[in-house]
Amino acid sequence: MNEKSKSGCVVAAVLGLVVLVIGVTGVAIFSYRALSLGKEQVKQRIEAHEKREKAADEAAAAALAEEEKSSVVLREGQLPDYSGYRAGAPLGPEIYLAWKLDSGATTLAKEDFLKRAEGAEVTWLMRAGDLQENGDRISGTFHLTYWMADRQGGNRQAGVEPVECRFAGEARESLLSIRRGGTVLVRGRLSLTGGGLVLEDARRVTEEVEK
Repeated sequence: MNEKSKSGCVVAAVLGLVVLVIGVTGVAIFSYRALSLGKEQVKQRIEAHEKREKAADEAAAAALAEEEKSSVVLREGQLPDYSGYRAGAPLGPEIYLAWKLDSGATTLAKEDFLKRAEGAEVTWLMRAGDLQENGDRISGTFHLTYWMADRQGGNRQAGVEPVECRFAGEARESLLSIRRGGTVLVRGRLSLTGGGLVLEDARRVTEEVEK
């Protein structure tokens, strides 16, 4: 092989090596960029997921706070004392619920309160269910909501007490804007003799808090 051929082979080899190095370098750079881009995309997805979770948690906390505003909060083992309630006095929802949820009370104590509470005037903040005309009056299903906490004030469990509200027909206009799930202040006369919780002569109080 002459010198010219040897030089050509060397040049070809060098060029091949250069091309190989450039190719490997290009692949490495491409792989690095792809990996960096992939990491960035993964990071962005994780951040987006964390933002969604945070927003969901904040929305749930806000909903819980709103629910607690319109609910009676009771504490296990520390229910309000309803034994001193006097017939004819206004009856708050916490007193009624204390009587309803007191599993340790005797039948004598339960029935004595029942007699005193019958016909009491109540003004309760409740969640609205359905409303419908029934002859010359309007019947509505409402819900008295409450939270029962443990003795330390934590581990709250939600509860609900259904209330049938009986409105006069002329109250129709004041009831049209009520929506299911809305919070409404209702005043009426308590009736427990039929076995259920009923508000007779119910009327919507003007300073209701609508959701």
